[in-house]
Amino acid sequence: MIVDDITYDQTDGTYDAEIFMAEKNKDSSKAYLAKKNVQDYVLADGTADKSVERRFAEDMDLDDQVVVYAKLPRGFQMPTPVGHYAPD
Repeated sequence: MIVDDITYDQTDGTYDAEIFMAEKNKDSSKAYLAKKNVQDYVLADGTADKSVERRFAEDMDLDDQVVVYAKLPRGFQMPTPVGHYAPD
């Protein structure tokens, strides 16, 4: 019931592009070379080669309606009335 009453308002706040560089030193063996991501590659969570995030990135690259997408870094959070939300 609480979730039904949540609304979001656009603000003038911005985030520096550096938030996308924070995880750069991770193991790149799981990296997916992306075509439409804001970064050159996507470091998908999970251990399987075809994790949900990797399949999502592949689908975004193949979809003609998608111009650009981003996998938000692990530390990115948005404040909400019921706590911080970390979107995938």
